[in-house]
Amino acid sequence: MSAQSVAFTNYLVSYDFTTGADKYNGGSSAAVQLEPGVWGMMAGDADGDGDVLAVDGSIGTDQLGQSGYLRADFNLDGAVTSDDLALWTTNQGRKASASNGETILSLALTVSPERKTLLPGATQILTATGTTGTVTWAM
Repeated sequence: MSAQSVAFTNYLVSYDFTTGADKYNGGSSAAVQLEPGVWGMMAGDADGDGDVLAVDGSIGTDQLGQSGYLRADFNLDGAVTSDDLALWTTNQGRKASASNGETILSLALTVSPERKTLLPGATQILTATGTTGTVTWAM
């Protein structure tokens, strides 16, 4: 979730989350420094309540070994592994600004692709259909 809304029209939009915690809604509560000068979203809030607590670790343990983009797939690689549980351990006790990880869009609006994991420096064009005018959302 970006700190400010990003307007998507017929133009290519670029927003670099990696440059600092100030790029995230919630600042340093929502982002962690992955390496010097590179920031990323804080992972581990499996139940989407805004806090990384023991219950989130329990969800991770319950989903361990399963494939798919599940609530405990904290690194979004398509499988729940010990790497995901390590992310939960690292962030336990923190607050996430991205509570309730599910976003329900109106039935007329379709965003494509629905889900995409990007590596640092990569770009992705999102397409919104089923509506007219400007579509604006934070990410």
